[in-house]
Amino acid sequence: MKYRYLVLGGDLRNVRLAEMLADDGNKVYSFGQDRSDKVLDDGRIEKCTSLKTAIDKAQIIIGPVPFSSNEEFINAPFAHDKIMIEDLMKSNNRKIFISGSIKDGLKKQLDERYLEVIDIMKRDDLAILNTIATAEGTIEVAIKNTDKI
Repeated sequence: MKYRYLVLGGDLRNVRLAEMLADDGNKVYSFGQDRSDKVLDDGRIEKCTSLKTAIDKAQIIIGPVPFSSNEEFINAPFAHDKIMIEDLMKSNNRKIFISGSIKDGLKKQLDERYLEVIDIMKRDDLAILNTIATAEGTIEVAIKNTDKI
């Protein structure tokens, strides 16, 4: 086994990421994705019922993009209950935390709690790829919804 990851919240991109990490031989824990029928508790990905337990088991925590839309709750559309950012902060674990579009104030708070905090949307290489994918998706929707072509 290579690493132990917690994939926390997020949309189908995070669900797929959990699968990819497991396919690569990593142990993957999932929290905040319980309403997704795509996350199978199959031994490769373990669904956790407690945020604290999930954090304790992992070496690296991967959050959603965007991390939060309101600076109170983690973006987790597949979670049964909202996940408070404050609960993530309480963990006070010295681990690596990766997410995207983290507001500066929250980033500072996370920096105090985690060994390293990586905002992937502040990396030029990933932000550019995300912009391209967003533009491609927008063009596809526009083409499908027009009768002028």
